[in-house]
Amino acid sequence: MLELFWSEFLGTAVLVLLGNAVVASVVLKGSKGEGAGWLAIATGWAFALFVAIWVAAKSNAHLNPAVSIGLAVIGDFEPSKVPLYIAAQFLGAAAGQILVVLHFWPHWQGTLDGDTKRACFCTAPAIRAPVWNAVGEAIARLSRREIWVEKTPHHLQHLDRIFDAMPDARVLVMIREPEAFLRSYKHQGDRKSPEIRSRFHRLYHPMLASLVCRRTLQEAMHAKADWPDSVMLVRLDEVRADPHGVMARIRRHLELPEFEDEQFERSNSSFEGAAEPPKPLGAAEIIWLRLLTGRISKAMELPVPNRRIAPIRFLGSAFGLLPWAIRNWKTISRLDEHGVRGMIRRWLRRVDRVAV
Repeated sequence: MLELFWSEFLGTAVLVLLGNAVVASVVLKGSKGEGAGWLAIATGWAFALFVAIWVAAKSNAHLNPAVSIGLAVIGDFEPSKVPLYIAAQFLGAAAGQILVVLHFWPHWQGTLDGDTKRACFCTAPAIRAPVWNAVGEAIARLSRREIWVEKTPHHLQHLDRIFDAMPDARVLVMIREPEAFLRSYKHQGDRKSPEIRSRFHRLYHPMLASLVCRRTLQEAMHAKADWPDSVMLVRLDEVRADPHGVMARIRRHLELPEFEDEQFERSNSSFEGAAEPPKPLGAAEIIWLRLLTGRISKAMELPVPNRRIAPIRFLGSAFGLLPWAIRNWKTISRLDEHGVRGMIRRWLRRVDRVAV
């Protein structure tokens, strides 16, 4: 029995020592293996398991309490030996991890991130939400719809984080001509109450809306270049011209089964229910739009509004930036610390820390 104990003890110790040592070598600061990536970790763990099985051959290399208990439950292992094996495994794992800590002792001091240190001891989910993860997975399995859909345009600026957390994600990006973008941005409050509509109009300026449009188009173009197999760009004019053909392409990109298309009644969330029909863009708005989005629009072969010459109106719009900024700041300042103002303050503090 003692021989079995030491076999299981040494095998588990070697498994943890070699396996977690390669993790520490990759993630801890100052190590020669820092940044080697998951391939190095997976390869190191493969050799760790191979050596551990060889070392613990005498005890059949359970190396894990779950294996010992599982084999005992199905009748392939004597239940009386389970406590001995579990004790050897726990003690062996502790011994192996102590050796890892001692060997990389200087590197623990240089690594400040707690999650990085913890990775040398255990695994953790990319996004920690155990209850909702379990519920979502159960629903997806029972409904046979293991597909998760989320619609937030601003996530286009954070695709690197999304693909880090979900490497198999598929992204569909709808783009439209800048003029339609600006009209929608300008009139998004028109269907609200008069008070809210007036507030929206006070906070609107074509310069900011044009910058938002430019950033969206830039991120869409970069996303397609960086993740060509995972990101699909769809133009609104293409959908209008050939809805069934575009839907077929979308199904193939999202790896969806074939189904019959359903066409809904056309509506617009910005203009629907507005008190009066939206007016076309003014001369100053078109100048801002051409100035800030003209180059990216041409690169993406999107139509650009015709040139307008209205220097007086444009200068009036430019001079209006200062009172517009004051109005926005006052509005933001009325929000609580956990709202937009708090978000901006936290962002500014983060920028200061990075600059330092």
